[in-house]
Order: sequence, then structure tokens, then C-alpha cells
Amino acid sequence: MFGQGRPPSWAGTRLVEAYPYVSYRRGDFERLERAGLLPADPVPPRAAKRLKRLPASAAAVLVDGSLLPRVVFAHEDYVRDEFIPFWLHFIRPRYVADVRPSPNRFPPRIAERVGAAEETSRVGIEFQLVMRDKRRFACQYAEPSEFVELPGPYHPEDIVDIVFSPTPLGEELVLVTPDYVWCVYR
Repeated sequence: MFGQGRPPSWAGTRLVEAYPYVSYRRGDFERLERAGLLPADPVPPRAAKRLKRLPASAAAVLVDGSLLPRVVFAHEDYVRDEFIPFWLHFIRPRYVADVRPSPNRFPPRIAERVGAAEETSRVGIEFQLVMRDKRRFACQYAEPSEFVELPGPYHPEDIVDIVFSPTPLGEELVLVTPDYVWCVYR
């Protein structure tokens, strides 16, 4: 599987946190509040201006100079309403110096189709990406994501179509959901 076994995208910074909290009960935020994870910080003004112009899936430049290529920015109200497990890997808004387009984001028309996809198999969502040069990459995503990590020399803008189908038997290169971090703000 392409991407597995590689260091996480946040390996160059110590600002990404993980909180050892496991609960899937809707509305159970008291423990997160006691740990100081909620209420969320406001996002810095410079980043807030860019968030209005960018989709929620973006890249973040941190105050230590490192770049997180895959960050999902979500308002605290959304996280509470949808019970998003952001605490698995997250960055606090106060550490975000700037927000940029992600180099790993699907083109909008492809992102919409992946986001609307239902599970296609027991592993989640299986599909094939069709590239400009007609090459296809099989993908197995655990959940919908707007991010993709392609092998070189390919870039997301090289994707021309998506076909929802099971991974062909014997496929050697299978792309999986790339890692990402959450940034919950208010």
C-alpha cells in the first residue's frame, strides 16, 4: 500500500498533538473540555482571512516554520454537532501562522465525488483514479477524504476521472487515505 510505513506528514514538528481519548458517545465533550482541548482557540487573523477563501482542507504553515500539507480546518460547532474525533492528531489554532492550498487536495470535481461516496466494500471506499496519461491508480480509503498522496511524478491536477470499483486482484500499488491533522477553531 502506497504511503504506509512512511513517517507521518507532521514528523518535522512537535506542535501536532494527540490526546489518548477514546469515546464515540455523541456529545461527550466534558473530558475534552477538562483537558483544555475545548473550547477551541480562535484562529489567528491572517489565517482566518485565508480560510474564508480556501476550502476547509488546506495546508498550514506553523509558527515553527514547518508546513503541514494536509490539515482539515473545522469550526468547533461542526465538530460538536458531528462528533468528529479530532483529538487523534490535531494542531491548535494558535500554532498556525498561515493557511495555503494543500498540494495534496483532490481537484474540486473529484473531491465532491469522493465526499459523496458510500462504502463500496468492507475496507471502505474503493475507486480508481484515471490520470491524464491513462494510467490508473487503485485506491482504498477508510473514509471520504479530500486528500490524495500520489507517487511521483503525478500531482492531483493530473487526475481526469474517478471510477468507483473494487481494487483489481493482484494490484501492486494501492493508494490509501493519506494522514492528516485537524485544526479546530472558533
